[in-house]
Amino acid sequence: MLRTLSTPGVYSDEVSAFPNSVIPIATAVPAFVGYTPKAEFEGKSYYNQPVYIDSFAEYLAIFALPTSSQQYSPQYYLIAQTSESGGGPNITINGSSYTILPDQNTIYYMYNSIRLFFLNGGGRACIVSVGPYGGPSGVPLTSPGIQCINPNVTLADLQAGLALLKNETVPSLYLCPEATLLSPADNTTLVQSMLLQAQKLQTAVCLFDVINGNQPTQETFSDDIQAF
Repeated sequence: MLRTLSTPGVYSDEVSAFPNSVIPIATAVPAFVGYTPKAEFEGKSYYNQPVYIDSFAEYLAIFALPTSSQQYSPQYYLIAQTSESGGGPNITINGSSYTILPDQNTIYYMYNSIRLFFLNGGGRACIVSVGPYGGPSGVPLTSPGIQCINPNVTLADLQAGLALLKNETVPSLYLCPEATLLSPADNTTLVQSMLLQAQKLQTAVCLFDVINGNQPTQETFSDDIQAF
């Protein structure tokens, strides 16, 4: 832009060679490895392969079943108690106390993890579905104070899904939401596998949950952290 000079003298103009612009770049793209109701779109299977999505609607189109009740339907039981239990949710019906216990075979965390990711403003994500949900056991967890272990969730499945990310440079965060549904020994093995892969590739970090971290007690929380 030409300037009107009011007095004689020497003036300098700084001319920008490039327009002022900010180009957004992708950051913290998470890779979710776990179980989904399905993994199919337009007749093509997407089990055991990395799939990039940019919205929860895309997740529903590829990995979800037609009705919302089929996406994730854990089964729970009301177990009568002689006295109120301090280890789990309790309700009172007609003067009797009941504890709410799940069928551990129906507990999965992948669906809600991805749903909450997008609800909280998440953008692009990588999904690796390692298989569909397994069948229910038909019985409740034996006690509210023990770890919920889903036998339909296996170390082999999750490690295979993790290995599929070795050739993916976009994800910068590894997550296995259902890792805490493994036995403590298998959970430890999976955590080590994730850390070793992240260290080798130098492209991602890992985010872990502590077993029983969702229901800490003053007596056991330090033991749970130490075990982790």
